[in-house]
Amino acid sequence: NGGLIVLAYWIQVTGKGVIDSKAALQSTKLPFDGILLTSAFVQPAESIPAYKKMLANFIGASSSYLTSVLTVPANLKTEHVTGCPVKQKEHREDELLFGDASFAWAYHVQNVQKKVLDILMKGDQHDTKLWFAYSSIDKIACPTTNQDIAAALKKSAKDDSLVTVVVRPNEEHEIWNDVGRQEVFDMVGNWVKEQSK
Repeated sequence: NGGLIVLAYWIQVTGKGVIDSKAALQSTKLPFDGILLTSAFVQPAESIPAYKKMLANFIGASSSYLTSVLTVPANLKTEHVTGCPVKQKEHREDELLFGDASFAWAYHVQNVQKKVLDILMKGDQHDTKLWFAYSSIDKIACPTTNQDIAAALKKSAKDDSLVTVVVRPNEEHEIWNDVGRQEVFDMVGNWVKEQSK
């Protein structure tokens, strides 16, 4: 959820909206030199069954200990994370990666996704330098929603040149870990150097 977290943080610290009323960020205005953003999980690529959403809202809204330990299968397939066989193997063997999502996580993510999308689609003007890349075939984060977000960020920029949008046509969700990752690293490096001038 790195992309979603970055967007939520940026919205909050730039004063565009309140994502989490409990966050200490509210009164903190941090300057950004720029933001790198990839494959933001603002909306899932596949629709989530209604019963899972209802369970997440019903159970996840509770503050009990159970909400953090009760889980639902996330149904993430390694081949949807990356198309690179080496990275797929690393992903499958990583003991820190789990295939389930807690109800508390699901509840919180659904709420943040909605708030982020609503605020971004309002089109409040910004002057932040953004490099935003996403996969056009992403099976985890909705590529159409990411396309809409990219268009909204570009349209709301004070200057069109502030926002760079990169669409990766044949890569999966984690473009940093896919077959063309070196090209992505090079693009990011060049962008960072350009912004530093």
